[in-house]
Amino acid sequence: MATDTETPISEHEENLDNYNDEVEQDDNVRANKMEIHRNIEKNRRQTERKHFCELSSLVTHWSPSKSSKYTQLVLLQISTDLLNAINLRDQYNSLLPSYLTESEIKFLHLEASNAFLFVTTIDSTLFHIKHVTNSIHRILYFKPEQWLEQNFFSFIHPDDLFQVQSQLISLTKQIHKKISINCRLIQNNNSYVSVIIDGIIKKVNKLLKPVSKDECGFLAFIGICYLPLTSEYNKKNMCRYKNPQSLIFSCRCTPNDWKIFLVDCSISTFPSISFDLFRNKSILDFISIDEQSYVHQTLLNSILTSSNELITCTFIYSPNEIFT
Repeated sequence: MATDTETPISEHEENLDNYNDEVEQDDNVRANKMEIHRNIEKNRRQTERKHFCELSSLVTHWSPSKSSKYTQLVLLQISTDLLNAINLRDQYNSLLPSYLTESEIKFLHLEASNAFLFVTTIDSTLFHIKHVTNSIHRILYFKPEQWLEQNFFSFIHPDDLFQVQSQLISLTKQIHKKISINCRLIQNNNSYVSVIIDGIIKKVNKLLKPVSKDECGFLAFIGICYLPLTSEYNKKNMCRYKNPQSLIFSCRCTPNDWKIFLVDCSISTFPSISFDLFRNKSILDFISIDEQSYVHQTLLNSILTSSNELITCTFIYSPNEIFT
């Protein structure tokens, strides 16, 4: 009678089998790691190639040779030279963005000094003011805290109220649509001034930062209010402006201290003079000492009575230039 017998496995053979299994597992782990590494390197090279293409498009715009075929080392060297040149150019004006010229910076300062930003909630009857910038004082002579938590509609001229309400309420159905409103706002001296308000409705959070539709927040009107630069004159002023013998200086001042915060360069015709000489200085500083008291009183009267006053005086805008 035949019987099956199992050949006993020696301890050495068992250890060898275990070793082979471990080696096979190690090979699989090593292969997986190599595959992961290859993918990482592939993504790195793709990202690197993308960034160098972007850098090449920028460098070829500024480089004199205008060549589009640069090695990576050459691209890096050209980029370094350009950055050093920019830093050297702006070493005494670190706040000046490298992509703006000095004249463009002055223009933006001019625009910023002629406007203020505010944010309100949206309701059918109430637009509570949640934020307003300090520059409101230059435009309406209010302090920001005098506007905060007030109803925006309460500052609008009664004759303009219905029109402004209609325009703002219509925006609630067209989120992100921009709007421009012409109206009159009351100043702190109880007179009204014509302004332009450019704005848009956005969803914001409690910090007044824009959020997506799915995030928690509320609809708010974000507006920039500014005084339109003078573009129309009565016949008398137009005749003066067209007269080549006359010099025009148009500016806006804050009340009480009469400091000039805006010079309208599109109208002023002073020859070869920097208007930076006038900004943040009292207009009275440019009036003859003998006439300063008279001019000051006339300016005060014009604010109290909300009237236009014609002041004849001597204006001094340089040591050698004086005119009436």
